[in-house]
Amino acid sequence: MSVESIPLQLLLVDDDPDDLRLIEEELLILFNTLNVPASIHSAASFETAKELSLDPSRHFDLIVSDTYKGATGNGDADVIELINEYKKGKFTPLVIISSGVKPAAVSESPFVVWAGKSPVEDIPNAVKRVLDTGIPQLSRMLYSEINSGSGHYLWRFLEKNWPSLASHHSAKSIVTRLVRRRAATVITEELNSLGDQEHDGNVAGLEFYIYPPIKDSQYNLGSILKHKTLAEQFRVVLTPHCLLAVQPGKDAPKAEFVLTAKAICAKTLIGAEKLSAIKAKPRDAQLKELRRYATPPNFGNPAPPEGRYWFLPEFLEIPYLFCDFMQIETVPYSKIKDDFINTATLTAPFAECLQSRFVAFYGAVVISHISPETLTTLLP
Repeated sequence: MSVESIPLQLLLVDDDPDDLRLIEEELLILFNTLNVPASIHSAASFETAKELSLDPSRHFDLIVSDTYKGATGNGDADVIELINEYKKGKFTPLVIISSGVKPAAVSESPFVVWAGKSPVEDIPNAVKRVLDTGIPQLSRMLYSEINSGSGHYLWRFLEKNWPSLASHHSAKSIVTRLVRRRAATVITEELNSLGDQEHDGNVAGLEFYIYPPIKDSQYNLGSILKHKTLAEQFRVVLTPHCLLAVQPGKDAPKAEFVLTAKAICAKTLIGAEKLSAIKAKPRDAQLKELRRYATPPNFGNPAPPEGRYWFLPEFLEIPYLFCDFMQIETVPYSKIKDDFINTATLTAPFAECLQSRFVAFYGAVVISHISPETLTTLLP
């Protein structure tokens, strides 16, 4: 069975047996119509639902849950608790259903949807809205990929190496790190294997950035900082990772100051006239010209000297930018959180490429050309 054909796991909760049966029938019709493989796990009480949802051996991709009638019944409190629990760490979209009024504490979003029981068609319509996001299907696919990739590796690795590991005092820690690294590698290999398949327009940004950063209070080489009050001002961190790491038991890193380069809007820097001229060219010529701007060391520099700028692609609120190595500023580490939002972080090898180009720019040494006349004695 392929990962794509593994059924979606849905938890359906309703304390009314007739409603539970009717809703399950409606959802089965919906899944068949959409050609989405799904397994529905029905629970006739919130107590059963809690046991199922908190069972670490289970992973639900979507929850459809009833509330008790009335505005503030115990069932409403249970549903709110369920929503909050999943928002803390688990990612499972929820469809909240009721024949009563919507609790004031239920705030709808693309992944928390409210639906009334009458007409009954509202429930499958609400479930379809969530399915249309693709998130439940993605959750199931990633969960299954990680399990299959890591599980096979774990058996193969441990059967061969357990006698050596068992005598090691930190065997559990070693295995944990190995499995986590393996899972990350499996996902990375899957991304890299996409090759020339069709992507959406944000693929460059997806490849360049960890968005948002894993820890917004941790700064790294390549952190993209957005000014809190000057919305159009961005800076990119040039200080190496090792100087910015906060060691256990410490409140701050070794670096008292963070070295940054100003990032300028690429459209402004290149200019509307130049961009219009590029747009007027044939498609192949357009791409060739744009590639000159985007490829380090950016031979299409908008302004001299060569190597001054390093290109950053657009992604969400990050516009197309050029890091300007001639506009450098140090920011006190103690003030960086006050003035900037840690928006994203450049991934490897892009962060290292940024550092390499920055060092090359300021490490350049110009020497006089040797006169060719003095080299004529090399000729036979």
